[in-house]
Amino acid sequence: MRLLREPMVHFLALGALLFGLWTWTHRGKDISGESQTPERLASPTRKSRTVTVGEADVGAMRASFRAAWKREPSAAELGDLLQVFIGEEVLFRHAQALGLDRDDRVVRRRLIEKMTTLVRPNPPSSDPPRDELLRWYGLYAHRFARPATASFAHLFFDPKRRSDASADATQAMSLLRNATPNDPPAAGTGDPFVLPLQLKGKSEMELAHLLGEGFATSVMALPVGQWRGPLTSKFGVHLIRVTERQPQRLPPFDEVEKYVRADWLTVETRGLRGAAEKLLPEYEIVLPDDIRRQVEGEPALAPVLRRAR
Repeated sequence: MRLLREPMVHFLALGALLFGLWTWTHRGKDISGESQTPERLASPTRKSRTVTVGEADVGAMRASFRAAWKREPSAAELGDLLQVFIGEEVLFRHAQALGLDRDDRVVRRRLIEKMTTLVRPNPPSSDPPRDELLRWYGLYAHRFARPATASFAHLFFDPKRRSDASADATQAMSLLRNATPNDPPAAGTGDPFVLPLQLKGKSEMELAHLLGEGFATSVMALPVGQWRGPLTSKFGVHLIRVTERQPQRLPPFDEVEKYVRADWLTVETRGLRGAAEKLLPEYEIVLPDDIRRQVEGEPALAPVLRRAR
């Protein structure tokens, strides 16, 4: 029979056999080999030992077979399908009883998605009212804030071209320190660089991506208008003169409305927030005291904090 020659059927049958052998040889012991009491031994409950195969299950098997083989399964082939289905269900029940699903992030994500669909099956409107978007903008303002930025000129000293790039940068810095702020560096100071020698409006995150985290943190702390350094990036050594700095700001709603709408749709389409809030009253949330103090005033966490102790 063609189905019995399928590699997947052989794989599942072998898996069931190995699992049964493992269960028999490890009965009364946990995975570490220590004896377990009857209370600790993972085992399906009496209710979960009943495997019910419904008409819908059989219909799905028949449909899957038709899609693969372009015909109806014979009685023997249907028997094989049922054997595979029941074997999978038995393995699944025992895996649950052993807790094998608890630390699997893929399984966890899939269960969350299915629960979200059950609790909140209707998708949100694709055109939320302005009042709802304004509420969202106020609630999650930190998501729409523009980060602080810095614009600066820099000179680069390439360690691949120089025997001591740091010493050369320090010597150049002594000359720049004695010059007036607007005097340009002497011609030929520094080496060619892969990025422009004038960088405008860069956030700390952008600079960290381009030149490294330590470099970015240092640049954002420099005063405006003075040459400073040497600073080391992931490329080499730099002298820096910050020319402009812009603080973090929250743009007006009209300026970021499209981003607010996109954010609302992303969260609401996933449905996690609304679905979880519906189930929260059934749970008690335990938070460390120091963490609770940090987030006490956050409106987005209000439903959680009402259940927290």
